[in-house]
Amino acid sequence: MKELTPLGFGGYRIDNRFAEHSDALSYALTSGISVIDTSSNYSDGRSELLIGNVLYDLFNAGTVNREDLTVITKVGYLQGQNYKSALKRENTDKQFHEVVKYSEGLWHCIHPEFLENQLSHQLSRLNLKFIDIYLLHNPEYFLIDSKKRNVDSSVAQQEYYRRIKDAFIFLESKVRDGSIGAYGVSSNTFPLENDEYTFTSLENLNEIASEISYESNFKFIQLPFNIIEPGALLTKNQLGGSLSTLDYARNNGIKVLVNRPFNTISSKGLVRTVDYETGVFIEKDFVAGLTLCRRKETELNKFLREKGDFHFANQLVISGEVEKNWKSFGSIENFNDMLEYFFSPRLNNFYDLAESCKLEGSVLNLFDEYISSVNIVLNLLGNYYRNNNASKNKFFHLSLNKYLPEEFHKLPLSQKTLQILRSVEGVECILVGARKKKYVDDIIGVLDLPKLNNSYDIIKSLHSDMINAEYHSADL
Repeated sequence: MKELTPLGFGGYRIDNRFAEHSDALSYALTSGISVIDTSSNYSDGRSELLIGNVLYDLFNAGTVNREDLTVITKVGYLQGQNYKSALKRENTDKQFHEVVKYSEGLWHCIHPEFLENQLSHQLSRLNLKFIDIYLLHNPEYFLIDSKKRNVDSSVAQQEYYRRIKDAFIFLESKVRDGSIGAYGVSSNTFPLENDEYTFTSLENLNEIASEISYESNFKFIQLPFNIIEPGALLTKNQLGGSLSTLDYARNNGIKVLVNRPFNTISSKGLVRTVDYETGVFIEKDFVAGLTLCRRKETELNKFLREKGDFHFANQLVISGEVEKNWKSFGSIENFNDMLEYFFSPRLNNFYDLAESCKLEGSVLNLFDEYISSVNIVLNLLGNYYRNNNASKNKFFHLSLNKYLPEEFHKLPLSQKTLQILRSVEGVECILVGARKKKYVDDIIGVLDLPKLNNSYDIIKSLHSDMINAEYHSADL
C-alpha cells in the first residue's frame, strides 16, 4: 500500500453541480494532496461523480497519475436515490437483506449483496477500475437502532459483529479480484467508552479479520478526532481499558484516517475551530433592517399576486425564514451552508423571475430596494455568527499558545489544529473538507511544517483547560 499524504481532501459537501468544488479538488490534487475521501451518500452520489469527472480530466491531461493517488470511499447508507431504489425492491426477490430501517429516508445496510450492488455503482461514478480503500460507513447504525428498540446489549453486539464478519469476508474477495486495494471501517463510535451500548471495538474487528485471513486486508479505520473531542487518543477502551483506539491501531499496523478535525461539540453547542473575519453586529440595527426587508417583501408580494405572478410571489419567503431562525442556525458553517444552498439560489432566481415578469418603473425600484435590504440583513447575520465563532476561538488560541512553540502562535486556528493532530503518533491522514481553493491553501500551508513532539501533552492539557472552562467561563 502506497504512503498517504498526511492531509487529504474530504468530499463530504462537494457536489458535481458546483464548478467551484471541482476547481478546489483539481487545485488540491495538483498542489501536493494525493488522498481523496468520499462516500456513496455524500451529496446523494454527486460527490463521487464530481471526483470521477475531475480525475478523468486530470488523467487525460497527464496532470496527475492514477498510481500517485489514494481514493477512499465508503458504503452503508441508503438515502436519496439509494433509499428510493431500496423501497422499490421491497417485497420482491431483489430486496436487500438485513437492512436497518432506522427512520423514513434513512436506512443502513452492510449485507454482501448490498455491498456488491453499491461497489459497482461507485466504481462507475468515480470513473475508476478499482478503489484504493473501501470502508464500511458507520455500521453502528445497527446498534443505535437496536438500542432504540430496547434490544439486550449483548445480543445486539453479537449480531453486530456477525454482520461485520460477513461483510469482511465479502471485502476480502473484492481485494482478491482487484476491485479494492484494502478495506476497513469508518465509525463515530470507535472513541467511546467500551461499556457504551453503541461502542465499536477495534480489537473485536481486528480479531474478526484475523479469523478470516492470516494476512487480512483490514488495514484502515476512520474516526472523528479533534482538539475538543480527543477520545481516540485519551479514552482507554481497548484490551480491558489499557490502550486507546489510536494506541491499539498503531500496535497492530492499522492505519487511522481522521475526519471532522474542525467541527466539534462542546456542552454549549457546536464549535468550528476555524477563524473568520469579524464584523459589526448591533441587534437593534439588525431588527430594523429585518423589519424593512419584511415590509418590502410584503409590498412586492402584494403587487405580484395582484398581477397574477403567484410563482414569483410564493418564492418571497426570505424575511420570514430569517425572522424565525436567525438565532438557531447553530454555527457559522451552518449559516454559510444556508447562504450557499438556500438564500443565494433564491436571490439569483429572483433576478430571472423579475426579468421574465418585465418589472419596470416603481415596481422595479421596489424590487431593487427589497434585494438590497435582503443583502444587508444577510451580511449582518453573517457578522453575528462570525463574531460568535470568534469569541469561542479566542479561548482556543489563548490556551493552545501556552503549549505551542512561539513560531506557531500566529497561525490561524485551523492550521494550529491540523498541526497538532497530524503530529499525534498513529494518525496516518487527516481528511479536511475543502470546497473552495482558499480552504485548500489552508491545508497546503501545513504540509511542510515540522511535526510537534508534544502533541499528546497539548491535547491532554487543552482537555483539562476545557473541563475547567466548561464550569467557569462563558467562552465555550
